Amino acid sequence: MELLKSASVLFILLNPFLMSIYLISLSRELSFKEFSMMMIRAHVIGAVVFIIFALAGDAIFESVFKVRFASFLIFGGIVFLLIGIRSIISGKIALFTGAYAIEMIARGVELLFTLKG
Repeated sequence: MELLKSASVLFILLNPFLMSIYLISLSRELSFKEFSMMMIRAHVIGAVVFIIFALAGDAIFESVFKVRFASFLIFGGIVFLLIGIRSIISGKIALFTGAYAIEMIARGVELLFTLKG
C-alpha cells in the first residue's frame, strides 16, 4: 500500500500531461533518433538522481548541504508559490524563462540559508 501511495505522489509530481505540452515543440524540432536519445539520457539522469536521494537523501541534506530537509521543503513550496503567482499574473505557459528563473532560484537559495540560520 505504501508503494502505491509513493508511486501516485511521484506520478502527480512529474505530471506527464503537462510535460507532454513542453515536449511537443521539442519533438517537432528534433529528428526521432535525436529526440529518443535525449529522452533516454534524461530518464537515466533522473533515475540516477532519484536512486541516490532515495537511498541517502537525508544524509546528503544534513552532511553535504548542511540544511534540514524541512527547510528544503519550505524552500520548494515558496518557489512553487512564486511560479504560480507569476503564471497567474503574466498568463504565460512558459514559466522558466531566462533571467527570471536564475533570479528566482537565487532568491530561493538565499531564503533557504536564512531559514537555516
